[in-house]
Amino acid sequence: WPRTASRNKSGEMTLGGIAVSDLVRQFGSPLYVVDQEDFESRLLMAARAFNDAASKIGTTSKVYYASKALLTTDVVRWVDQAGLSIDVSTSGELAVALAAGIDGSRIGLHGNNKSLVEIGRAVAADVSAIVIDSELEIERIASVAGAQGKVQPVRIRVNSGVHAHTHEYLATAREDQKF
Repeated sequence: WPRTASRNKSGEMTLGGIAVSDLVRQFGSPLYVVDQEDFESRLLMAARAFNDAASKIGTTSKVYYASKALLTTDVVRWVDQAGLSIDVSTSGELAVALAAGIDGSRIGLHGNNKSLVEIGRAVAADVSAIVIDSELEIERIASVAGAQGKVQPVRIRVNSGVHAHTHEYLATAREDQKF
């Protein structure tokens, strides 16, 4: 819930001081509401926390918003205005981010089994990095970037093999799985 969610004197929920019934009358139902002020304040809070921690050890941080959480052109603009970068994992998410006007240098592409088309669009957009998810992607990225006359920055996803001793269904970092 946004920090501005509350109940008014009659017990009705309000968001950002606006009664939910007023929102439904204006926009219809079902309705998904995002409190822009709350969203932006949380972006800035996260960025500040990472930047402060990084500066204490003499380095910098680059904070990415995970577009899979909620992606609209307005959300991308809010992320951009807050000075954060955005993480996308499909051509569609990349298209939304670019349509919103964020610079490619503030976009990272990850995702499973990226196609040559997806990689090509990311390279053409000058994304800050493509996360390599498999050995095959090394060849794909090199081929596509070379065809465009570019050197594409990458990051490598590593399965650490460090096991968290938890319930079988929640366990991650096993050698035979992605996370």
